Amino acid sequence: MARVSQVRRVLLVGWGFLGAAVGRRLALDGQSLVGLTRSDSVEARRARALGIQMVIGDAANSAVLEEALNGVDYVICAAGGLLPPEAQERPAADATATLLPLLSLLEALRK
Repeated sequence: MARVSQVRRVLLVGWGFLGAAVGRRLALDGQSLVGLTRSDSVEARRARALGIQMVIGDAANSAVLEEALNGVDYVICAAGGLLPPEAQERPAADATATLLPLLSLLEALRK
C-alpha cells in the first residue's frame, strides 16, 4: 500500500544562507512554508517569487512570532546571530543575537 503524504505547514525562522537553502528545498518538495526573517532581503524576495509566505520582523518579538506561528505544524530554527567576522570580534553580542530569538521562539511555542 502506498503511503499518502500530507502537506504540513512549516515555519522556518531565519532566512539567511542556511535558512534560505532549506526553505527552497522544502518548497520544491511541495511543503507549505512560512519564512521569518529580519529584513526584506534579496533572498526573501526570491522566496516570495516561489510562493513562500514571508514574515519580516524580529524573531525575538512576541507579536511577530505570533503572526508567523499562526497555522503552522512544524518549526525549524535556522536563525543565526552576527556574520562570522563580526561574531569573532564580538562573541557576547553574537550569543545575544542568536539566543534571544531562540528563547523567544521556545516561549511562544509553550503557549
